[in-house]
Amino acid sequence: MWETQRLEIANLVAADAPACVRAFADSDVDKFLGVAEPISVDDWLTTIARWTAGAPNGSTDEWLNFSVRLKTPPGLIVGRLQATRHGSWAEVAWVFSRPYWGHGYATEAGQWLVAHLAERGVLEFVASVDPANVASVALLIRLGFHGADDPAHRPDSYDDGDLVFVRT
Repeated sequence: MWETQRLEIANLVAADAPACVRAFADSDVDKFLGVAEPISVDDWLTTIARWTAGAPNGSTDEWLNFSVRLKTPPGLIVGRLQATRHGSWAEVAWVFSRPYWGHGYATEAGQWLVAHLAERGVLEFVASVDPANVASVALLIRLGFHGADDPAHRPDSYDDGDLVFVRT
C-alpha cells in the first residue's frame, strides 16, 4: 500500500468489488465510461480478475490497477487509477466517485500515479478523455498534460472524438 497526504492507494483486488459497486454506480460517472447500466458485484469480480491477470500472453505491457481510499474515514474507496505501461510510456486513467469530485482527491492521486510510474522508468504519459468531461480535462492540465493532435502514442482507450493529452 502507498500513501499520499489524504489517501491510501493499493492494488485493486477482488475483495474491492462490493466497494466499487457502491463507489461507481452513478450515471454522472457512467456517461463518460460508456456504461449503460450499473455494474454488479459479479461484473466487478470478472473485471478485476481480468485486470489482475495482466496483459495478454506475449505482450510486454504491464497492467496496473489501484483502488484509492480515504485515510479518514478509513477504507472508503473513492476512486481508482489505471495505467498500461508500454515500456517507457504509459496510458493513464482514473475514475472517482461523484461525491468526491471537486475536493482535490483526483489531483492528489494523479500526482502519485505519475510519480509512481516515473520511478518505474516511464518517461511519457498519455490519456484520452471525452471533450464533454471538462473536469477531467482540467485535471489533466493541472497534472501538467497538454493537448496533442497527433500524439506519438495513441491510447488503447481512445474513442472517436476523444481528446488526447500527453505529458513528457
